[in-house]
Amino acid sequence: MDVATGARKFPDKNTAKVQQVLERAADAGREATRRAQTGYSLMTLGAIDYQRKLLEIAQGNVNAAFDYTQDLINSGSVSEVAEISNRYARQQVSAITEHARELVMGFQRLTGDVVRQFSGMTNTFSK
Repeated sequence: MDVATGARKFPDKNTAKVQQVLERAADAGREATRRAQTGYSLMTLGAIDYQRKLLEIAQGNVNAAFDYTQDLINSGSVSEVAEISNRYARQQVSAITEHARELVMGFQRLTGDVVRQFSGMTNTFSK
C-alpha cells in the first residue's frame, strides 16, 4: 500500500468512528428527552393526585365538623356535650394520623417514580 492510498483510507475510518459516536450521542439525547418528559408527566400527575387527596381530607374534616356541631345542638346535657367532644377529638386525632400517613406514602411513591426516571438519564449518558 502506498502513502496516497493509506492517506485516503485514514479519513474514511475516522469518519465512520465519528458517525458512530454521533449516532450514540443522538440516541442518548433522545432517551434522556423521553425520560425527562416521563419524569415531568409523573410529577404533574403526582401533584394532581396529592391535591385531590388534600381536597378529600378537607371535605372529610368539614363533614366531621358539621356532624360534631349537629350532635352538640342535639345534645341534652353537659355530660353529653363532654362525651360528644371527647369522641370527636379521638376521631380527629385518628383521622389526622391516617391522613399524614397517606400523604407521606403518596409523596414517597411520587418522588421514587420521578427519581427513577431522572436517574436513568445519567445511565443513558454514561453508556
